[in-house]
Amino acid sequence: MGIGSQIKKHRMQSGLTQAQLAEKLGVATITIRQYESEKREPRLEQQQKIAAALNIPVTELLASSEIETYETGADFDKARNKVTEDIKKADAAESERLERLTTNFRKLNAHGQEEAVKRTAEMTNIPEFTEGRRLDAAIAHDIEKTTIEDRVTGEKITIKKDND
Repeated sequence: MGIGSQIKKHRMQSGLTQAQLAEKLGVATITIRQYESEKREPRLEQQQKIAAALNIPVTELLASSEIETYETGADFDKARNKVTEDIKKADAAESERLERLTTNFRKLNAHGQEEAVKRTAEMTNIPEFTEGRRLDAAIAHDIEKTTIEDRVTGEKITIKKDND
């Protein structure tokens, strides 16, 4: 069972239609159909948003027989590299946003900076701006404490070599 099947399973368990899930994520219904039919795979950031919308850990989306293939060298390396690349892209995107925020913040006088801080704090109470973010922070915290292998399934994977 691939990630698309997992999305469909959890969406249905949540009692949501494809259109309702799409609306929660701010994407077109066709996007959800493509994910569920395995025609398109959501990126890591989108997987986090889907999991948050379905109120499940992101690892639930990865709970499939596909993961078992990662126990072998080449397949595991491929999966690890993909996850590493997704994390790097997400980090780069966040760094770029922080740079823009900092640049604009520095253009403000002290009064403007105080107002910017106040408005940013207000935005943290609006679900539209925070959905999925708590999950992102939890995942980032867990990633700091784990090895790269842990990132594939959320569990430690040990690859044993045959000594034959």
